[in-house]
Amino acid sequence: MLGHLRARTAQGIAAMRHLVRRPGYTNTSTVASAIAAGAITDLKDAPYMDRMQADAIAEALVLPEPLAQLRRERTRAAQARSLAQRRWVAGISLPCMAIGALVAHFNGQRFAHGIVVGGLIGGALGWVLCWCRERLTR
Repeated sequence: MLGHLRARTAQGIAAMRHLVRRPGYTNTSTVASAIAAGAITDLKDAPYMDRMQADAIAEALVLPEPLAQLRRERTRAAQARSLAQRRWVAGISLPCMAIGALVAHFNGQRFAHGIVVGGLIGGALGWVLCWCRERLTR
């Protein structure tokens, strides 16, 4: 992923370098982007851009915003944590379903009823243990 981002950045910088000191050449869409980025303050300077300005504009256009990237990373971390918790609860709930089925079988109850009750008890137990484990690790 980082290599792809570097390739995109290099392409953007190479695309912006065509504006570096070429008299008489003005690309209006790039000039508008440069004005929006703050690299050009006056339109008479539009066809003349030094290499640092071109690099700054290319990076601003190609690289993602830091806040948006941080928000995406936090969202992915929260999703991964939620998935891990649900898997942990399922790991507790499944053996409880089997225990519930065995208890129901030996007590003369219906097998399916034991599975459902064991699963509900195991799920509740799993979420309580998950909650306690998360409170202890904070």
